[in-house]
Formats: sequence, C-alpha cells, structure tokens
Amino acid sequence: MLNLLAAAVAATPSAFHIHHFWSILFTALSALPFVFGLVSHTVTRSYKDSTGTTTSKAEIVTGNSEANFDQAVPIAANTHYVFNLTRSQLKSMEITSDIAITIYTNAASGGSPTDTIPVAAGQVIVWTLATDTLTAGPGLVKCPISADVTAGLYITNAGASAANLKIRAVLAT
Repeated sequence: MLNLLAAAVAATPSAFHIHHFWSILFTALSALPFVFGLVSHTVTRSYKDSTGTTTSKAEIVTGNSEANFDQAVPIAANTHYVFNLTRSQLKSMEITSDIAITIYTNAASGGSPTDTIPVAAGQVIVWTLATDTLTAGPGLVKCPISADVTAGLYITNAGASAANLKIRAVLAT
C-alpha cells in the first residue's frame, strides 16, 4: 500500500511542472499563426484631447495572406501599377503617402475608375472590417475599396517630387 501511495505522489505533477506545461503550451499556441501561414497586422488608433488625455486602442487583424505595395510614384498622371485585391477578402487596409496623390482603381482618371482615393501628403488612411464599415455612414470610416481591384491602380502625382506610397492589406483567402 505504501508503494502505491508513493507511486501516486510521484505521478502527481508539481506546481512547477503544471506551470512549465502551460508555459510551453502558450508558447506553442502563440506560434500557430506562423505555422498555419497566418499574418497579423496591428492597427493602433489614438486620440488626444485638449487636456492631454489620450485614449488608445490596438486591434490585431489576422488573415491568411497580405497584399503589400511600396512604390515611388513619379510626377505624372495615371501611372499604371499591377495590384489586385478581392474586396470580399479584405480585413484591413492602410494607405499612406508622403506627397499628395490620387489613386484610381481599375481605370485611369479619364475613364471610369471604380474608386477615386485622394491621399493628402502625410495622411494615413486606416480601415478595418471589425471597427469600421463597408459603406459610408454618419461618423463611420468607409472602406477605401468598394469593389474588386482587377485592372490595377492608376496613380496621379501632381506634386513637385516622387511620392512614396505604401499600401498594406490583410486578406482572408
């Protein structure tokens, strides 16, 4: 009987072993997005009022893939770039440029573009499916892309120098 009790005590995990197990499990689970090919972007929004009080919210957006676009856009009208997106797969998007530009989707400005997206110099356009909306509404941020982008981007830069454009998107494919 004493031998059975000693064996039962030896088989019972200690607090150290339980903590170690959970630590290993947590580490393994946190690596799952990488194992399964998931990508994550963190969108942080903050607001500071006149009293200096800052409210901040971080949102982690996870998807199966990402679409990134980095381009030095020359001074010109309707420079065409290959960049395609399926609107229904879009979970988040960020667009920024250091020079004012206008982005047209699927057609040049003289044609019938699906979307016209003005980007002011230094502006950061941020949109997420969880926080914002698909369509316009009072006080709501509308997704800058209203339909699939199948014929690329046409970008007009009327500034005095090349614009550095960055687009980041998380997709659920």
